[in-house]
Amino acid sequence: MIRPICAKCKIEMECARNDVAVWHPIEGKHAHEMMEVAIEGETIDFVILGDRYECPKCGANVVTGFGRMLIGTDYDQKYLKEMRDVMGEKIRITRVK
Repeated sequence: MIRPICAKCKIEMECARNDVAVWHPIEGKHAHEMMEVAIEGETIDFVILGDRYECPKCGANVVTGFGRMLIGTDYDQKYLKEMRDVMGEKIRITRVK
């Protein structure tokens, strides 16, 4: 299997870390109202684990190789936060700028 390719350097990237928790908060001013039980902090929309690859030349990063998505409507917030927090590296993503 070919690893991700750095578009700038045109070389294969190297795996820098496995099991990186990528998580997305529910966005918007009524985020906590969307969940039946809101707990302190942001309400998580989903958590998914992937592998972070890095270009050995320029240092560019990409996360790929995702597993099963843990969605906030299927799992309680406490469990999602534990899954996120137990990982050594966490990346918070958003869709809104």
